[in-house]
Amino acid sequence: YSISQIKDGKEHTEKLVPANDCNDIYSVSKSITSTALGILSDRGIISIDKDIYSIFSEDYPEINKDWKKVTIKNVLTHTTGIEQGFLDIDTEDIREYKCNDFLKIALDHIPTIEPGIKFVYSDSNYYIISRIIEKYSGMDLEAFLTKEIFQPLQFQGAAFAKCPMGHSMGATGLFLRTIDMARFGKMCLDKGVYKGKRIVSDEWLNIATSEQVRLSPDSFR
Repeated sequence: YSISQIKDGKEHTEKLVPANDCNDIYSVSKSITSTALGILSDRGIISIDKDIYSIFSEDYPEINKDWKKVTIKNVLTHTTGIEQGFLDIDTEDIREYKCNDFLKIALDHIPTIEPGIKFVYSDSNYYIISRIIEKYSGMDLEAFLTKEIFQPLQFQGAAFAKCPMGHSMGATGLFLRTIDMARFGKMCLDKGVYKGKRIVSDEWLNIATSEQVRLSPDSFR
């Protein structure tokens, strides 16, 4: 499709073959979703040590109390205690889901392993993060990103895939131009600053790019 780079302060995009200007960046979406959470953390609006049960128990009274043991950090690092991944709209047929409420589907999966012990990659985790951002920011993840990242970094045409209830997926389905991905990367390399404007703290980026989980050979099984 196309390749973009920023070198010596100059942006350049080369189209290798005709392509859409914006394309699905799949799980790279998670990096941008987690940065949105970092912005809320920087502002003291949410702590990654907060448990999932307390966040959603009012909206979902039937949520299993085992979610009290699961923190936002566990969700971010795929160590919630579930045994297998799910809610991957890129490979799964959503018509086979039991309902249109993806958050209910996620919360109905009861953690069976002690949280923080085993890495189990799942798109469900970043859908949960999307809904947490929405709950604490008062706006859908896409709208929050547009205000806090897309507009400051001068993204063009960015859009997020939505669940049947209209919430941004968070884990996948973010459509971006390659040059906008490069700008996001440049912002991260510059410790959270883009053209003199602070987007996210250097402290958050240090956490985000440091080792969180020591993986064993069976972590992806």
